[in-house]
This record gives sequence, structure tokens and C-alpha cells, in this order.
Amino acid sequence: MAEKCSAGRSWHSLICGLACFVAFTAGNSPDTNAAACPPDFGSVDRCTSNDLQPTGAEVIAGPAACTEGELVTATVRIYFENGGGASERYNVGFFVGDNGESPVGGSSCTFESLQPIGTPTDLTSGSGPYLELNGDNCGDISPSTPTYRDIQSTQLLCKDDDGDGRLDVAYVMSWDNNGNTASCADPLDPAEFTPDPPKCRGDVDVELPITVETPPEITVAKAAVPETLTAPGGEVTYYIAVHNDSSGTDPITITSLVDVPYGDLNGRGNCVLPATIAPGEMRICSFTTTVSGPAGTTVTDTVTAEGTDNEGNPVAGSASATVSIVGIAPTTGRLGLFKTAFPRRLPEPGGPVRYSVLAFNLSLVPVELQSLQDDLYGNLDGQGNCSLPRTLQIGSPAYFCQFRAPASGVPGDVITDTIDATGTDANGNTLQAQASASVTITDLGSEISVFKTPRPSQVREPGGDVTFEIRVRNRSAVDEVTLTSLNDSIYGNLDGQGTCALPQTLAPAGGNYTCSFTAFVSGSAGDIETNEVTAAGEDDDGQPVEDINSATVRILSTAYPPAQIDIRVIKTPSTNVITEPGAGVTFTLEVVNDSPVAAVSITSLVDSIYGDLNGQGNCVLPITIPASGASYSCAFQAMVMGQGGTAETNVVRAEGEDSTGNNSKLVYDIATVVIRGTPASLEATKTPSRTEIPAPGQAVQFTVTLSNTSVSDTVTVDALDDSRFGALGGQGTCVLPQSLPAGGQYTCRFAGLVNGAAGDVHVNQIVASGTSDDGEPVAAQAEAAVSLIDALIGVAIPLAGPGLLLLAAISLLTAGGLRLRQRRR
Repeated sequence: MAEKCSAGRSWHSLICGLACFVAFTAGNSPDTNAAACPPDFGSVDRCTSNDLQPTGAEVIAGPAACTEGELVTATVRIYFENGGGASERYNVGFFVGDNGESPVGGSSCTFESLQPIGTPTDLTSGSGPYLELNGDNCGDISPSTPTYRDIQSTQLLCKDDDGDGRLDVAYVMSWDNNGNTASCADPLDPAEFTPDPPKCRGDVDVELPITVETPPEITVAKAAVPETLTAPGGEVTYYIAVHNDSSGTDPITITSLVDVPYGDLNGRGNCVLPATIAPGEMRICSFTTTVSGPAGTTVTDTVTAEGTDNEGNPVAGSASATVSIVGIAPTTGRLGLFKTAFPRRLPEPGGPVRYSVLAFNLSLVPVELQSLQDDLYGNLDGQGNCSLPRTLQIGSPAYFCQFRAPASGVPGDVITDTIDATGTDANGNTLQAQASASVTITDLGSEISVFKTPRPSQVREPGGDVTFEIRVRNRSAVDEVTLTSLNDSIYGNLDGQGTCALPQTLAPAGGNYTCSFTAFVSGSAGDIETNEVTAAGEDDDGQPVEDINSATVRILSTAYPPAQIDIRVIKTPSTNVITEPGAGVTFTLEVVNDSPVAAVSITSLVDSIYGDLNGQGNCVLPITIPASGASYSCAFQAMVMGQGGTAETNVVRAEGEDSTGNNSKLVYDIATVVIRGTPASLEATKTPSRTEIPAPGQAVQFTVTLSNTSVSDTVTVDALDDSRFGALGGQGTCVLPQSLPAGGQYTCRFAGLVNGAAGDVHVNQIVASGTSDDGEPVAAQAEAAVSLIDALIGVAIPLAGPGLLLLAAISLLTAGGLRLRQRRR
């Protein structure tokens, strides 16, 4: 739960309030505040005013994730510090687009205003009472006090417009600047707040740290061993594998496993439900039954797995296997192969993928799996926990391994890689099988921001020259953007005006272009000229990008008080996006003196996180800035650290005064840097102290090693389960939980009794699971095989020829007899 701000707290603590605070619960009930959205005013008169601006966004309650396409209920807290950077603003209204519609021109919006009004006011509760400054019935904003407004919407669509994995919301604000003409009778009537002509801001985007998940997905595979029987039939063991293909935050719990024609499999063989499968992991179970029929019969059965993700969304998948009954027993073995990729989708340019490989001996003769060759990644022996050759016995016909490899491309690419498995059966026949898996590269949305700054922002009548500075920033995480157009609503195409020259290429994650032009702004005292600039271009994937911003210049009377001062501060980070655990970011500060006459001395620059900036970087105070749009710039560098999915928002406060010291002004600006997560990953190995033991069995010690292969995340392993020996916590030296830093390892050992008849192969699998420090579930699995062989009693007898021994052995098998083997000494 985030800390709430309260009235009277120091401005250093207001960082918790410089935001739109949002509390979420799942739901899709009708919206009680539904209203028509403000109209689309077209290209001439757009909703782009910037003289009232809220700041920031933070979730203080609600789910960590939602599923793409579902509706969520939200309470959005809008916060205005220092009047949103403005003077008094009257009759402030808010429109949030319902069900993913645009808040400008959409058919349905959630509406709210600053109501009720009254005394005593409570401006920080989110529900009023609010200020009323001009004698009507609707609430207003004063620059002298912070103001919160809670807006509840039950129709927010879970969507991620920019491809960064977080929920995006947009809303419109409307207001009136003139208290003498503003009139509002009913604060509950949206028509009272529809701007005409527009004094509104329609590009207020809120990015919430709620993960947008794709719907859950599973892949089911089924194998019949053997897949061929001699008439009239016999026993068949069916193996069912379920792989969780869902996103990295979506564990799946399988609650139903039903086979046609064999019915509910829960409790049959080693199939036990419910079973929870971490993202990217696979669970395997088996059951044995009799399949019979005359030669020429084929028996196909289908298994269906059903379950839910951790938000309760349903998921299902099916697979079939066929058994053929023949008249003559086959003399050749058969290999089967199954492969999955996780994740199945990666945002551009790509990243690491975990591939799972499952090989089966589908016959009644032993098969040696000799090689796994990947057409993209080569020989898999030694990659991940893949180790070859492997003997797939009749009683233990499966081999499972995993490896990691990079997949990269441009949006729309489908990276398909294919594995060829090669082996031999007991009769020397060469066997082959093939399987493929695909990863799709998705587009990570591109975004630019344009800023327009007039210098000065006020001129005396009848007018004067104003220099307009245009800054365009590439906010895209990975895409380069080519800026191809800058158009001004009054001054037209800016290419070639002043220092503006196009096209310009902007690097990803903060690349900038700045230019300026000068124009004469004229009018009578009290006039306001607002002009907007539209920046447009395309990213390196050919996708269009655009942003609009406006600037306002006021015409002052010649009697305007010369002592009046007007300043503003602009804070810009060198990059908007960094990767966890953090990186150095350069923050550039610009203080502009918009006072028409008075020079201003900047006496203080203080950052809410980094403190007094005087002496940091090249910032030196005090500094005097001349009037009429002159400015002072400095920069400092800081380490921005945090976990993936979080953001650092810090506020700079600039304070200035005129030469008399009697007039001063305090202004603020914020900067936000988003910290992107890197996938958490865990790998496991399991090694037996002996790979062969004499029948009927003995104790074997197993060594388990867990490796945190994450780039930066700490992983806490809280479960370690063995398919034969159960929960390993407390067995041998295994102790849980274990916290592994990035690159860290944990090793433990335990002993278990392995028994069976000669020729059996004991295979047991471990599954380690836990969470990263970002709350992302992680898991890894590994297996170990121990073969049971004849118990032999023998003596070594030297034979003629160098280096040879004859081992005379007496088999304890029921067949008895003396068997001779040669081995090289």
C-alpha cells in the first residue's frame, strides 16, 4: 500500500501525491457515472491546452495483473500540485474512456467533477468538499493548495497500447480559465463540462504498474508406449505432458484430466490433481491400461486437460495418441519427440527463450538416443541440462531436458527452430524423429513527446517577438524514430523556419531534437494566442508516431506591474527507460524567466530525491536570469535503481525572486524514469552418485544444484519436490527456503532407496519453484536415471593378449547360467 499524502506535509513528501493514484478490483458491472465523451474537435481546434496539468500515476491497491481484454474497476486519484502549474482554474471535469474507447470522440465515458463544494474543504481526501472560487455550483482549483480527485470507473479495459506489458489508461480534463464568465449549475451534468470551444487536455496518459497478461495457454502432448502391439493386444502405458505456455506471471493449476475412452485420470497411475505448473514448465504423468483387438485395429484415445490461471481464467488443451494392433511383431524401434518454447512471444528485438525437449521410446525394444541436433542452435549435448547419449528402456522410455538460447528479429517475425533426434534400437536400426517450436517477435510500441516553449510567454500590447522552442523526445524503449514533420497551427510547416530542419533521426529511450523559430505575436491587452505544434514521423518498423502540444502567449497591458515575476522549471531525464537493477541517468534542468520586465535571481533548486542541487553536476546558485524568456540550464547525474516494473518519479523545486527580494515565486516540475524488468530464470541439475547399481537395489545419493541464471533478480526457492522421494526440504542437507542472488547457486544432497529388477531404469525428476524479487514465479526441473543390473559374482582371469581380462560371472537371474564378458584393462 502506497503512502498517502496529507495537507500540511512538507513539499519533500509530496512525491507520494504528485500522481494519479489508482485502486483496482476485478469487475464488469455497469458504470454508474457513464456519460457521452467530449467530441473530437478536429484538426483545427484540438483538445491540447497545457495550462492545467496533473502529474504522475501510482497504484495503491488492486491486482498485480489483469488479462488482456477483460474489464477492471478502478478508482483513479488525480493530484494537482501548485494548481497544476496554473492560476485558478474553474469548473474542472474529467472524462475516462469506457471499454477501451478514446476519451475524445468516444461513445461512452466515465465522468466526474470536483464535487461536492462547501466548507470546511478537504482537498486531499479525494472526495471533497472542494473549493468554489467564482460563485457557481462546481468545484475549482487554486494554485495555493494541492487538490485530489478520486474517479471511479468500472469499465476500464485491460490493454497495453505501447507493448511494455503495463496497463494504459487515457482521460480528458476540461476547465475554464475565466472566473468572470465561467458558469456551472449542476456538477453532476457532463454537458456542463463539455468544452466548446475546447479548453481541455486530451492526451493525459496514465501507465499503471499492473501487468497485462495474454490469456493463459497450455500445450498438451500424449504418447503411447508401445504404439504398436501384436494381436490380440496387451498393456500400453500412456504418457501425458502438459506445458504452461502462459506469460511469465501466470502459473496454471490443472484441475481436470479426462481421457476418452478411459475417463477421469486423477488417481490413475501417477496422475494426481490438482497440479500447479509454473510458466514455462512441464508436468508429466502416466497410466497403464490394456489395449486389445484383432490385427488391423487402431485405437485412438484423446486426453483433455483443463484448469485456471491465478486470476481464475480458464484454460484447456487436448492431445491424442494412437495404438496399432498388427499381426506380426515389429522388429524396429520407434522414437517420438516433443518440443516447446517459452515464452512463445517476445517483444522486439527479442531475448532469451527456454526450450523444453521430451523424447520417447515408442517401441518394445530398448532405444539409444544418440543425438539432438537443432537447426538454429546446433548440437544440444551439453547445452542446458541436455546430456547424450541416453538409453530409453522399455520400462523407462522418456528423456526430458531444457536449454536456453536467444531468439531475435523484427516485429512479425516467427522464429521456428527444429530438432532432429537420432538413435538406434537394439537391432542396430537407425531411428529418427523431428519436432519444432516457434517464437513470435511482437512490436514494442513507439512513442514521441513534443514540447513547445514560448520565450517570453507574455508580451506587452500591441505585441512583440516570441521565440518558440520545439523539443521532440523519442520515448520508445527500443525503436529508432525518424521525425519527418513539424507543423504549427498558426505558423504552418516549420521545416526551414528558424533552426528547424527535417528529417531528424532520434535514438531510442530518450533521443532528442530541439529547434526554434521566432514570430511576432500581436494583440490587445488580455488577448491570449494559443498555437499548437504537431510532430510526426515513423519508427524503424514503419509504424507512425505523432504527438501534439501547444503554447500560450499572453498580451499584457502597458500598465502591467513591472515587479511581477513569472518563472517555470523544466526537468528532462536523458532516458525515460532503463533496465533493472538500474543505471546512471542525467537530469537536465532549465529555468525560464517569463517575466516581461524583471530579472529573476534563482536562489534554490532542490530535488525531492537527490536534495539540494547547488553544486551537483554543473548547477551553481544563485544565478540571475534576464527577463523576457531568458533561461538558465544545468545538469546532474544520478543512479536510478529499482526493481523491474517500477518507476522513479522525482520532483524539482525552483525558487526565484526579483532584485527587491519582495517578490518571489516557487515552481515545480517532475521527471519519471521507468525501470523495465528482465526475465527471472532458474536452472536445476540432478546427479546420482552411481548410474548403475546391482538388483534388487540399494541407497543412492543424489546431488541437486540450483542456479539463478537471472540477469539481476534475486530468486527465492521455496519448494523442491522429487517425483519419487517427495518434498526434499529437510531431507539430507536440503533446507528451504533458499535465497539466490543473480548468478548464485545452491547445492544439497539427499539419499534415496532405488530398487527393482535387473534391466529396470529408475528415473526420478525434481521440480524447484519459487519467486523472483519482482514477484515473478520461476521454476526449473531436472531428472536423474539409475540403471539396475545383474548382481555379479566373478573373478578376473588373465588371457593371452595385451590388456585383456576375462570376467567370469555368475548371473543371479532366474535363467541362471554362466556368462562371459570381455573388457579392456
